[in-house]
Amino acid sequence: MIFVTAADGKERYAGMAKHWIKQMETLKQRFEIYDLGGLGYGRVAGLAAPSIYAARRRKPSIIADAIERHPKETVIWLDVDAILVKPIPEIEDISYDIGVTYRGANRVYLNSGVVFCKPTTAARRFISLWHEEIPLVLDASDTRNGDQFYLNQLVFRGAKKGEAFLNKTKKIEGAQVHFFDLHQYNAYRPMVRDKNPKQDESIIQDESIIHFLGVGLEQYKEYLKEWGLNG
Repeated sequence: MIFVTAADGKERYAGMAKHWIKQMETLKQRFEIYDLGGLGYGRVAGLAAPSIYAARRRKPSIIADAIERHPKETVIWLDVDAILVKPIPEIEDISYDIGVTYRGANRVYLNSGVVFCKPTTAARRFISLWHEEIPLVLDASDTRNGDQFYLNQLVFRGAKKGEAFLNKTKKIEGAQVHFFDLHQYNAYRPMVRDKNPKQDESIIQDESIIHFLGVGLEQYKEYLKEWGLNG
């Protein structure tokens, strides 16, 4: 397997990219990083983005490029603010084409910060469909959340009310899509820190990937240091 992320030269993302790489090296994981502009290293994404709406297509475009570059490997996309806590060889043991992280029964919702892609034709086609699902031109008042909104739209378009998804594999647009538990493979932290410090103490044992949503660079580094994740 190979982990893939992308960042630009802005202070927050460039800083997180350095720690992302250091953690991958510590865990002896193969990885590739894409330069969205100004990062100064990595594979240049080379994706024209004349508008913010075109930029929304970047993630599936980069994943598609990584799949083509590593045709025999499982490609795992992580947002640069999502960090691997420990190796996850178990994700290779499940039969699927695409893996997504599912929040749970109360909200039909996927977070696109972590996406698993097996080396299959069906996986490549699904990523292409996701890319095409995102319109190049939207009304300026559109507030939908880019690639993530359209991934949800693609996955749940034919879903039935009350249908179970967690830890299930469903055939969607010709691909076997597995719904991994978001709380293990894309855990939102540190939102609960001040509310439940005991929960934070068990983070390393229980969660494989932590996603630092809305966290500034300095706070991010403090958490990594506290949790022994190359801060």
